Amino acid sequence: MNRTDEEEIELLKRVWSEYGKPAVYGVAITMAVIFGYKAYQKHQHETASAASCPVSESAGNHSGRPDG
Repeated sequence: MNRTDEEEIELLKRVWSEYGKPAVYGVAITMAVIFGYKAYQKHQHETASAASCPVSESAGNHSGRPDG
């Protein structure tokens, strides 16, 4: 079954009018979820890195006596 160019354009217009908004919303929501998840991962990584930083030597000596 061959369609003319006008029929193809009309079909695309009809499909876009029916499914265009949901498709755009779906893409926008998907992108928001992906970027949000990546930001959450970055935050978790930075928090874990900050928690695992070594403490300075002067703060580690709680005995009150000099090292030696």
